[in-house]
Amino acid sequence: MTISTISDNLSHLKPTAPSQSQGITQEDGRPLAYVMGETEFCGLSFKVSEACLIPRPCSKILVDAAESILLNQDKTSQKRVLDIGTGSGNLLLALMHRMQNIFQVPVEGVGVDISAEALDVARENQTRLNITHASFFECDMSLLDSSQVGMFDVIMCAPPYLDEMTLDAKDKDMLSHEPAVAVHAGDGGLQWYPVLKQVVPKVLHRHGKLVLKVNRGMMDHVKTIMTGWKTVNVLKDDQGYDRCLVLEQI
Repeated sequence: MTISTISDNLSHLKPTAPSQSQGITQEDGRPLAYVMGETEFCGLSFKVSEACLIPRPCSKILVDAAESILLNQDKTSQKRVLDIGTGSGNLLLALMHRMQNIFQVPVEGVGVDISAEALDVARENQTRLNITHASFFECDMSLLDSSQVGMFDVIMCAPPYLDEMTLDAKDKDMLSHEPAVAVHAGDGGLQWYPVLKQVVPKVLHRHGKLVLKVNRGMMDHVKTIMTGWKTVNVLKDDQGYDRCLVLEQI
């Protein structure tokens, strides 16, 4: 991982001047989102706490990709969307907010996370945004099964992908306030992609779409891991980097 890659992932935390209005506070380095208890994502206000990752602006690309997939499907039958590692629920709820009143049968959303505390935050955000057709369940992603959550047409996941071994002391300090389980991954940041390759077929309809967030410079590595899946699209972030991989189960 390059220094520029790390900077991109921490940009929402870094101040441009020593002011509390910036990404971190002067007192203890806590991200402003945690101090305020909320942050904006996709134009919506989300509650956050130190139980969940602070939504990254670059994750909006996953919502855009999932929205495009759904809008190109039959709107007379119900579609189901799963968000793996939902955290604050920002990806799922932002998508559900966009999908309101578009389908004759409302889109159903499900978010799963290993953290019960993060799921409490997600449920609060669901109430704040008045999203009715969503539910959240505690589950280890490596144990996902259709008997727990059913089958889905679209699955989104922004897995942990930062390799702690490549971070310098300053970066580690800034990330120390966020839950490590939501930030760090072994195998050079690729730890969770093989897991997803194994479990997603258990809960994704044939020809369903998997929407993955990928760290800068790691797209080819993730594609190699996901050999056997059809690449539908690769989307760039606002800075022109390949950050979102859309795959189809074949």
